[in-house]
Amino acid sequence: MKNFLRLAFAWAVLLSFVQQGPLAQYTPTGVEGTAKIKGKVLDAQGKQVAGARVLAYHLSSERLFTSEPTNKSGEYLVEGLPYGYFDLAIETSEGLFVANRVVNLPPAGTAAVVFTVVPYEPTTASRARKHPASEQEPSGLAELRRKPKGREFWRSPKGVAIIAGIGGAALLGIAVGSESEPTATIY
Repeated sequence: MKNFLRLAFAWAVLLSFVQQGPLAQYTPTGVEGTAKIKGKVLDAQGKQVAGARVLAYHLSSERLFTSEPTNKSGEYLVEGLPYGYFDLAIETSEGLFVANRVVNLPPAGTAAVVFTVVPYEPTTASRARKHPASEQEPSGLAELRRKPKGREFWRSPKGVAIIAGIGGAALLGIAVGSESEPTATIY
């Protein structure tokens, strides 16, 4: 059991180091990946937005990936993505809506992301952040909700962090427990 915990912790540390550490610069950026982003685009009232396109800008390689227009249910799919951080935006007939945060995709993973597009108030538009892959002025904010479930959660960054934390705590408990001094029994 000890060896299994050590091995699990080592793999979690190695995966974290390769994805976000100094070795990330040596990963191939020109290669198509197998990661996906899928979900729905909703308007401020919660209704599906048909005909919108999702723009996924890969921050490491500076490549832009786009989805096909959303169907009448507001569903989209962006495929063939390398792992890493993506700056997202939604293009609709009302304009460009920039995501309120970036998404980190694991290798060969799928991120389920639901967007709610909200137009800017007139006072907010002057402080709007532009999307790096578009010259268009943003019309609003694309608030995203990411809710991994089941098996997908454990492959997400939060799931990997939880597994690594549990493994680290277990190793720490084993290490602290094995360093305690033996007690003498007096009869």
